[in-house]
Amino acid sequence: GIDSLLDEFHLSLIPDQSLSDKDFITATEEKHLKQTILSTKGLTERQAKYRPLIMDRNACIINLVVNYGLSLQELVSLNMSHMQFARNTLIAPGEDGVTRSVFFTDKDTQQLYKYYTTIPEPVRPRQHTDNPLFVAFDFNRGTYRWVYENDAPKTLSEVAIQKMIRLEVKRADLNRRISAQQMRNTFILRLIKQGINEDELVSRMGFKTKISLKRYFRYLQQVPLKHVQNNTTD
Repeated sequence: GIDSLLDEFHLSLIPDQSLSDKDFITATEEKHLKQTILSTKGLTERQAKYRPLIMDRNACIINLVVNYGLSLQELVSLNMSHMQFARNTLIAPGEDGVTRSVFFTDKDTQQLYKYYTTIPEPVRPRQHTDNPLFVAFDFNRGTYRWVYENDAPKTLSEVAIQKMIRLEVKRADLNRRISAQQMRNTFILRLIKQGINEDELVSRMGFKTKISLKRYFRYLQQVPLKHVQNNTTD
């Protein structure tokens, strides 16, 4: 009847959301990427000179996406009041004002703090303020950017983060395009494989509804069992 026609019509409006292997990154790719970020491989002399100043920033950004599943929108909206170094915690502002707590390992907190203290004191984001956590770097002047009108550091933009990821992926010779979305997908898949229930997943990821999870479960049903570790019971 008319209902099923309408259903089909609505379904056709939704782009094909099914996931395939290329929508994720492998453990090898992840390892290569993380190693490359902390190296000066393939950089010009001038880039290599400034690399120690931005190395930890870039590594932290990749970490937050791969290890904690943050989205680009979340990364650019993070400010110093969200970061609690002493408690290894980040309060991420999600969509619709829904916040979620992200708990770091000691190692990841230390790396974030290292990045933070690498920024020269005069242009460093001030703790417990709305200064951005991730700050733009000015290669021409060899320092982090400060916006005088706002009396605050310049936020690293979404476009700049995408470009940074693209360049680091290229430098790691991964021979394909990898975006933040693929890293975030990989994180979500890991949580599902750990057996975390849907409600918990929705709140962990800052999703609005469970519908967002559907394609991940569907992908797991399709992949051969070798992908699904420790999943002996149905």
